[in-house]
Order: sequence, then structure tokens, then C-alpha cells
Amino acid sequence: MKRRRIGTRLAHLWLALACGLVPASLARGQGTIVYVHAPLSNPNGDPNHLPWDSLGTQVGPAFPVVINGQTVLTFSTPIVAGQPSEFNTQPSSTSAIIGHQPYSDFPDNVWVVPLSAGQEIGPDAASYNWLRGDGNCLLTAARDSHTIGEPPLTVGYFTGLESAYLGFQFQQNSETYYGWARVGCPIAELNVGWIYEYAYELRPGTPILAGVIPEPSASALLTVGGILLWLLGRASRLRSHNAVDPRRT
Repeated sequence: MKRRRIGTRLAHLWLALACGLVPASLARGQGTIVYVHAPLSNPNGDPNHLPWDSLGTQVGPAFPVVINGQTVLTFSTPIVAGQPSEFNTQPSSTSAIIGHQPYSDFPDNVWVVPLSAGQEIGPDAASYNWLRGDGNCLLTAARDSHTIGEPPLTVGYFTGLESAYLGFQFQQNSETYYGWARVGCPIAELNVGWIYEYAYELRPGTPILAGVIPEPSASALLTVGGILLWLLGRASRLRSHNAVDPRRT
């Protein structure tokens, strides 16, 4: 009898939690974030591949981010003299990235700014700037050092970073939406990069936090709660049956 009371109390507690989570989840806008994981370059874990091939897509020559049939960003790795020269992203004419222009003499030279998990991506551009650039927006690249005998310089804020976030915005139906992409350029001299995943808000004008992914929906929570209640009820019925017939214990 005591166990039955405990099971009933647990069931009631789960119901209370589930009911409490429904309005809380709705307030956070459940179902308003779309999350996409990039295909793995090395899904079978071949040890001869680079480690990051098992985490996402090694970009080469191009990886488009397509949302509702519209290419928002295109990540690419141009090849010069048989070698990758840089890893960059090119926003569409109605898109932009959070970036910085390091050289005032070259206003079209845009470097993508790496963001940390939890940074807000919205109208204020995380205190940087929303930039498009007439060309590509650089993540990492090899540049001439202009010194005889010196190797090329590796530049770009993502250089050497295994994983960081970039913020992007795009327009559809004259509305602005915000998203993030997690990318990495872990090998400085290689001038290539990986895209691991990306996500975006479905609500126009609504900021998104870097790295945030959709939480379980209220309906999923209630489904789990229903299954738990059924299991608790079944266990209670079995205990009652065994109590009637001690030979079944």
C-alpha cells in the first residue's frame, strides 16, 4: 500500500511538472527555431581522415546554406595554384554577416567575427556590424607577407579555431530573420574549414542566441508524461495483483 501511494504521488508530481512546463515552453516560443546539422565528410570514422571530417562538412569547393529555397550564405574554399587559398563565406544580396573591416583603405575587405555560445544575434550585431561586402567575407586565408623569403601570413579571425559561431541575417518577404552557423578553421596553414551546424529563427525580427537549438515541445513533454503515467499505473496494478496472490511474488 505504501508503494502504491508513492507511485501515485510521483504520477501527480509529473502531471504538475508537465502542466507547468507547457506555458513556460510556449513563452519561449517553442518550435520557432530550425536546426540543421551539416552532413559528415567522414561518416564511417576512417582514421586516415582529419578528425573534423567526423563532425561536419569539410567545405570544398562550396557549401550553400539554403532556407526556403533561397541561398542565404555560400561557404567556399577557392583553389589557387592547386592549393586552397582561403575559407570564406559569401552572403547573398539580401543577407549579411556579423563582421569587421580591418583595413580602412579596403572597405570591402570583411572579416567574419567569431562569436561565443550564448551571444545574442540580432539588430545590434553583437556590438559589431552587419556587413555584406561586395566580395567574400573571410574566415581564414593565406596572404603574401611582402617579405622576401618569408612564408605567407595566415589571417582571419577564425584562423586556428576548431569551433566558433558566426551570426547571419537574411530577408524573406521583406522581413529580417536571424541565425547562427558553427564553423571551424583548426589548421592555420591549410586554409580550409568545416561547417558543423546552423540554425535560424522563424519569427521575423527576433534575435537568436548563438548555439541555441530547439527545446522539446510541450506536446513531446506531455507524451513522455503520459507514457510515465501508464508505466506507473501498470506497476501499481502488478503490485496489487501480487498482493492478492503471494505465489506470484
